Amino acid sequence: MITPDPRTACPIGGTPGIAQVESDDGLDLRVGQPAPALLPTDLVARHQAVALDRYGPAALAYGANAGPLPAREALAAWTAGAEDGHWTARDVFVSAGASHALALLCEELGTPDARVLVQRASYSVALDLFRRHRLRPLPVGADDCVPTAAELTAAVRAARRAGERIAFAYLQPTFHNPTGRTWTTAQRQAVVEACANLGVTVVEDDPYREVHFGDRPPPSLAALGTLGPVIGVRTLSKVLAPGLRVGCVVGGAALRARLERAPLFASGGGMAHIGALTAASLLASPAFPAHLRHLRVAYRERRDALLGALAPAAGAGARWERPDGGFFVWLRLGGGVLADTVEKLSVRYGTQVLHGAPCRARLGDGRQAVRVSYSMHPVPALTTAGQALARAVTEASGRNPSR
Repeated sequence: MITPDPRTACPIGGTPGIAQVESDDGLDLRVGQPAPALLPTDLVARHQAVALDRYGPAALAYGANAGPLPAREALAAWTAGAEDGHWTARDVFVSAGASHALALLCEELGTPDARVLVQRASYSVALDLFRRHRLRPLPVGADDCVPTAAELTAAVRAARRAGERIAFAYLQPTFHNPTGRTWTTAQRQAVVEACANLGVTVVEDDPYREVHFGDRPPPSLAALGTLGPVIGVRTLSKVLAPGLRVGCVVGGAALRARLERAPLFASGGGMAHIGALTAASLLASPAFPAHLRHLRVAYRERRDALLGALAPAAGAGARWERPDGGFFVWLRLGGGVLADTVEKLSVRYGTQVLHGAPCRARLGDGRQAVRVSYSMHPVPALTTAGQALARAVTEASGRNPSR
């Protein structure tokens, strides 16, 4: 068994009961969170001080329902610039991260038992969130990541013939969780056009766009479509700090107005008020693009370490694609090897991976895939974890891992 080296662990530190993931009990590759060592505590502290100095008591009051205007302006400028979009503060609603934004949209767009079109493999927490709101995910397409226009059209028509309502399509076309893949511009245009023709609202979740390791990704679905029919869900959690709880819905002025009238905001004001004002200051600072450049180098090194150590698993029939950004590798198992077996053997050898089943909307699917995250751990830990996972896959295939 591989014993985790305490020098390669990734403790968040501090008092117990503060962080969701407080420490690492081994080499856990299930968690897709920013690396603790890359969270910019000093940068956030400086800009929170700027916000408090600039806005005084107003920074600690109940916030504007849609989020403070400086934050909406900064988030609009950042997202539009990164995505080749054309929107302004009037089109933006500040949320407490992407999951909060998705929950708001489930309430706004959903009705009990309505369908949500999803990629064949999808973000597991989003699937759980839809079900909690009594929405039923409907996987579309033969490919894990990219549904075609024809497949979307067929799925929508079949659902409607069966008397089912389509609430929206939930799509992650950039550094997709779990596969790490990215759609081409042509694929994006085809899906946006198909959904527009079908009258289906698109909810695009794009948390990893700025974590790219080469060229910028293609324009977002929101940039290629029309706001309203296409709604963007954005977050600073992956590129700045999840503890700030700052994200946004980019969906046009009409949607923003509907969201800000909700009783939740009429009573308590906007979400993450001081966090949003801190983010507004930070996004306008030259320190933010420098921070992004640092993140890209660090996460690229982590990806390379994991994939380099994982290489022997290819000899046991495992296949994966090299992601150009984001946090994840989707390992497809061959030769009848099951994720259950690899999961158990990985634990024996000192690492943990996420079984593919939670990332599937269809029950029983995902039995020959595991998701692996390279975001949380430093390079030495990822090398060790990749070797452990390769050994587990090789043993599960019936080969001798020592050869």
